Parts: sequence; structure tokens; C-alpha cells
Amino acid sequence: MVVALSMMVALSVGSVSFAQTLSPDESLKATHELLMQAVKTANVAMVTSVVHPAAFGFFRDSQKLAELKPGVTVADIIAPILSDLSVFTLSRADTQFRRLGDIGIVAVSTVAESKKKSDRALRSTYVYIRSGDTWKLWSWHTSDFPKKK
Repeated sequence: MVVALSMMVALSVGSVSFAQTLSPDESLKATHELLMQAVKTANVAMVTSVVHPAAFGFFRDSQKLAELKPGVTVADIIAPILSDLSVFTLSRADTQFRRLGDIGIVAVSTVAESKKKSDRALRSTYVYIRSGDTWKLWSWHTSDFPKKK
């Protein structure tokens, strides 16, 4: 726990390139934890530091692909999402990490609790790519758990 907090503090000062001291698996986990902390605190600058400039993905209620491209920045996409998430308290029920070379996959189940809105059980997949010593979020998908039959 102390190690994880130390990594978070070190990472929050600006750089996500820290694999020189961590294994690729550890640095993938630390990068994902940094992203989750940035989302929880609605820190657009920190989210931007982790997201690949050509990233794309689906948010829970999106009908269209959210895609970074010329004229569309991370801040354009993420600021309204973070604002919407601010009414929820996120708690992760399960997180699984897998890495194959320079590709990392993180699968997460989350419970989003709210006093103002109905609680949501979410599942998310995050795809990271590593370039040199830096992991960047390349793609993501979040959706509600299927309703029980």
C-alpha cells in the first residue's frame, strides 16, 4: 500500500514514464492506477498525460465512438464525462491485468454508487500500448452489466 501510494505521488507530478524502475507489468498497473485516480479526482490534465493522442473508445452511454483526432482533444471528450462521474462514488470489485509484449489489457468491474442517481454496475476494458518506457491508453469500452434474466 505504501509503495502504491508512493508511486501515485511520484506519478502525479507529471510523468508517466517510470518503467526504468518498475517491471513492465508493474508499470502497467501503476499507469492504470494513475488513470483511475485522475478519473476519481476529475483531473483532466492527469488523464490527458495517460491517454494516447490517437485513442478511441466507447463510454457507457455512448452511441458513437469517442475518437481523438485533429481538432478533438482529450479535454474535449473527457471533461463532460468527468463532470457526469462526479456524482458517483466508484468502487472496483475486480481488476485483472494482462500484458503481452507492449500491449496491456485491464478488465475492471466497478460499482458506481450515487445519492442522486441510480447505482450502476459497470464493466470496462482498457487497452494500453507501451512505447519505450511509457504506457498510454489506446482504447477503452465501458458498459452496464447485463440485466439478470
